[in-house]
Amino acid sequence: MTHRLLSEEEYQTLLGDMTILRGALGLETKYQYLIRNYATFERELFDCTLDSVLFEKNEYASFHEIKVRLNLALANFLSTARLYLDQAHRDIQPALADPKEAARLLKHFRTEQYDSHFAYRFMEALRNHVQHNGSAIHLTTKTVEWVRVKNEEVMEQRTIIQTTRQSLAEDGKFKAEVLDEMDDQVDLRRSVRQYVECLSDIQASMRSVIKDAVLQAETHLQQVIEAALEEKEGVVRVMKITDGNVDEDYALSLEYDKVRRVLQSESASLRNLPLMHISGR
Repeated sequence: MTHRLLSEEEYQTLLGDMTILRGALGLETKYQYLIRNYATFERELFDCTLDSVLFEKNEYASFHEIKVRLNLALANFLSTARLYLDQAHRDIQPALADPKEAARLLKHFRTEQYDSHFAYRFMEALRNHVQHNGSAIHLTTKTVEWVRVKNEEVMEQRTIIQTTRQSLAEDGKFKAEVLDEMDDQVDLRRSVRQYVECLSDIQASMRSVIKDAVLQAETHLQQVIEAALEEKEGVVRVMKITDGNVDEDYALSLEYDKVRRVLQSESASLRNLPLMHISGR
């Protein structure tokens, strides 16, 4: 077994590299929670439509069931969005020269989306409403229409979910500025999809500000590991020893960074979500 004495500066640099990469993985993991909960909402919307096609149900009971199922899925998604927006800055702190800059940057990226998109303003206000005052879905509608696909007519059925301005106004606590912007009904499907696209843009901005630091940490850690493994077999470890006792002991590894790369490649920036819907056609 080969040992090499590291300076305090070298040791702290290695620990800093690992902290940066773990933070980057944390950012991608929180974003995965967000996207997977959004996917659950879309699946529930599709399943509600499929159930209405396959099963004969009492109309009132059926609409009530749809509202319960979709309100639950939407509440879970909004809670995850809140977690992401409240905590993501902590994951980029280690990669910044001034850790205090992380919260300011996230606030800036959020403000950009808030100022640019009604759907973002609306969904942020709706999240507060759901958490403190009531449900998001006030109207559910089943629509059936014939549409032409190539040379034949096919029947297309959809489930439309809406929030009404009147219901939010009656609550009395919904954000007034957003309420003033609303139409009488807001299509929640389109609003959720636009909101997810905005969150995707925030994630892309967060990735961008830590990109160089992550690459530098990854490269340096890889060089250290490769150099050490040329001299011995097995796992590369770094230890801090004080008066003959091991105070700290870390295994150097890029395995968790490989996970980050997979998550990031799976979650590329989302575009045109408001123009798309999931179809069984």
